[in-house]
Amino acid sequence: MLLEQERTLRPEPLFLDQSQRSILRDEVLKTAFRFPRLFNRPLYRSYEQMVVNSPSDFLTNRTMAHLRMILCVQFFLQKKIEAVLKSEASSRKQLFLKLFRGPSRICVASVFSASDAVQKEQLLKALDGLLPGCSELPKSFYTWHSSEFPYYFCYFEVDKLRGKELSAGPLRAIERTLQEQMLASAPLTPAIFWPYNKEESHRQIQLLVKEMESKHDLPHISIHFQEQTSSSLEFLIHMVRPKSIEPLALEKLPESLYFFRYSRHILNMPFLIEIEAFSVKMDSQLFDVRDTINLLYARRYLVKHLEAIIGPFRDYNGGLFEKQQDHFEMVRRHLASKIPCFDLFAEKVFYALHPFERWFYLSLIEVEDLFLVFSGLIQDQKPNAAKSTQSGLFTVVKTENRIDFLRIAQKNSESKELTASAQLTIGNFHYECFSGQVIEQIEELLNYQVEEENTLRLIFQEGAPPSLNPHYSSGDMRCRLLNKLLFEGLTRLNEAGIPELAGAVRYEISDEGLIYTFQTRKACWSNGEKVTAFDYVDSWKWSLQDLVTHPEVLFCIKNARKFREKKCSLEEVGIRAFDPETIQIELEEPDPKFLHKLSQPFFFPLFGTQREPKWFNGPYLGQEMKKTGLKLERNPYFWKTQEASFERVEVQWNDDIEAIYNLFKEGKVDWIGDPLTMLSLGQIRELEKENKLRKKAVPRRFSLHFNTKHPILASVAIRQALSLTIDRSLICREIFPHSIPLETSSYLRELAVFFFEEGLRELGITRATFPPLTFSYSDQTRRDQLATYLQSTWSKALGIQIVLKKQNWNAFRSQLDKRNFEICGTLQDTLNEHTLSYLERFEGTSSWNFSQWSHLVYRELIASTKKEPNLIKRQELKKKAESLLAENIPCTPLFDYVHLYALHPRWECSSFDAEGCVDFSLGKKC
Repeated sequence: MLLEQERTLRPEPLFLDQSQRSILRDEVLKTAFRFPRLFNRPLYRSYEQMVVNSPSDFLTNRTMAHLRMILCVQFFLQKKIEAVLKSEASSRKQLFLKLFRGPSRICVASVFSASDAVQKEQLLKALDGLLPGCSELPKSFYTWHSSEFPYYFCYFEVDKLRGKELSAGPLRAIERTLQEQMLASAPLTPAIFWPYNKEESHRQIQLLVKEMESKHDLPHISIHFQEQTSSSLEFLIHMVRPKSIEPLALEKLPESLYFFRYSRHILNMPFLIEIEAFSVKMDSQLFDVRDTINLLYARRYLVKHLEAIIGPFRDYNGGLFEKQQDHFEMVRRHLASKIPCFDLFAEKVFYALHPFERWFYLSLIEVEDLFLVFSGLIQDQKPNAAKSTQSGLFTVVKTENRIDFLRIAQKNSESKELTASAQLTIGNFHYECFSGQVIEQIEELLNYQVEEENTLRLIFQEGAPPSLNPHYSSGDMRCRLLNKLLFEGLTRLNEAGIPELAGAVRYEISDEGLIYTFQTRKACWSNGEKVTAFDYVDSWKWSLQDLVTHPEVLFCIKNARKFREKKCSLEEVGIRAFDPETIQIELEEPDPKFLHKLSQPFFFPLFGTQREPKWFNGPYLGQEMKKTGLKLERNPYFWKTQEASFERVEVQWNDDIEAIYNLFKEGKVDWIGDPLTMLSLGQIRELEKENKLRKKAVPRRFSLHFNTKHPILASVAIRQALSLTIDRSLICREIFPHSIPLETSSYLRELAVFFFEEGLRELGITRATFPPLTFSYSDQTRRDQLATYLQSTWSKALGIQIVLKKQNWNAFRSQLDKRNFEICGTLQDTLNEHTLSYLERFEGTSSWNFSQWSHLVYRELIASTKKEPNLIKRQELKKKAESLLAENIPCTPLFDYVHLYALHPRWECSSFDAEGCVDFSLGKKC
């Protein structure tokens, strides 16, 4: 998770007063008596377990309906596992999971057998991979285990901070996937490494063909472990079967399994035999438990899905796993008592060393020598160390910095001096085993230090970003700024704001300007795996399927809108990868800004199936995320790494603008002001006097949004009255200096009162019965002053009560996406302000339509304008739509924003993109 979660394993018990307990207890008893066939005595025990184990304020902060729902889920999960435990062998792993909606949150309940305890952190880690941008709600977690039951119960709640809320269907799909992943978790089991080789593959197929006896025989399959990286597992599969009418539909494998066909042909023996060789890759984290990978369970997971598309088959090499296990047990018998910490690392080292056959050539003395080196490094308190075995066969390195591994791997790819034989993680340290005595080369790399002057130091006033997923970055400058450092798109804007080729090496555009064909660059992810055209295409297709923020960015692609509206299939969307290096994109209509769009985070790729990224293809990679900040290191696999400006980027979270400013004056922060923090009025004046204040006009507009579904704010007259009372010039003078007010003569309080009276008559209420309205705003600098001004102005001019609701930025943005507000104010970009796509933002189903305004005539005007071939008539229709928008005023613009900032004199980091975001990867040292 990006945000550090509360890790209270024993939540403090809640002591409710007797009356509160009685109300809930009575509700439980009523439910049990009303439905005796469903509920019984254990429902009351569930109530007692929740009261005793839940944290402080758990019951008092939830509605009675919500508590009843939790109890019912808890009760039925208990019934499920009890029934299964009675009917099946207790040795089998049992886990039942339920995700359900609560008030503005997702509730997660699970019950699992006592022999297979599941930690909350495991569930959160798996859930975050499926649902990026979610955060655990504080004091929502509780768990219990009673000695009379052979199982545990666990409950917690998360808030989805980005995108729309999930409906029942997607939530059930996530629930099924999450349960499947958690059931796959188990201790380390053996694997055999079998890299793809045409000659070996041919030999393997010959063996399977010999076993084929008749055209009615079952398919014969061999499954070998091919490759393991720090993030993925890949299996090589050979299949021989009688020729089938239906081809092997690997496309039916779930999206979490990526396949690649090596060969497919038909052999004309006494009967037709179909032969296939293909590999399947999956996310290793599905089978990651305490830094060990359960390869046997991963193999079973694959077999299950292969059986679903092939049917029953004969598995010809399952027994090899047991042979490996026998070999390790022999090593254990001889060395376990001699080697300190043997059980902590030995099994991991044994299965990490590759090629696996190497173990058969090592004597027991050489194995003992290698294990003693590992044992010594584990007990060594030094953070970085390297040691060779006495025989000189191996050198083992230990580091607490994952970047060291990547730096060593990059060195290996350049010089081939360092041959890695094993890589693993134990506790907080990383270990890598190399062939030969290469201690000097290793120590040189480990002693590399980043100089302080080569570190860029930044502070985010809005706190930690909820996700590093670039498809959730729209509307959040923190996310976009980090995405530009961590990822690389097909293009990147240069210092002049012109798109240049980045992830692509060349491109072609069809004559009509609709089809773009890109050749991707030979580049790698930060784990050393190749960046392919499939990574780009799969990421874009996923973002169209998921409830990401502002998917309309992709609607320039042919049929993207239709797919989103469920009017066509995903295959009809105009994005495809012909091979690992070729991407073709077909647009709805010619777009001269398309290369600019490709440089923005929404078009960046993701690695594999991970939705909360851990591997990056940009100039930097995430080294460490803590509660206080984030550290980025130069990505040694980035294709232009020698041109990276800084060796390291350190980002802190701090909402105290005065403390931030003091750090800047002390030279401990390199940037102060927009878009990372907001300067106070006093700081702006001080920087102006010192001639340090910089200004940058950006296409960003601050507007107030009225929730038109609110019974009062549904009135156009009321919205007009609220808008007309605001003195925008005063706001730009006294609260947001240097911004540009959006008014000429609209500040008319007399007219505002007229509209207000008209609205009261329309609603059938009086000033006395006019209900309070709530103004929601974020806790950024100077938002307090704006909120106070609006409260005072509306109270004096209209005589109404305004309640102020201040929230941190993450919570505010989440509520904005969910339309959970009455009136709020926020910044939005105004790129392509006078285009039809921009006008579409304010109405209907657009994700930018925070006001939820719906107007059929406006929608038809936009549609007619699109179809009108005559340019003059198009302009007339467009002006009518603009006038209608201004009359209905679902939102009211206050001012166009101007970035105010200052930076440390040692850096020149002012490469703004068209939307006002800074690309620090282009910054230079002065």
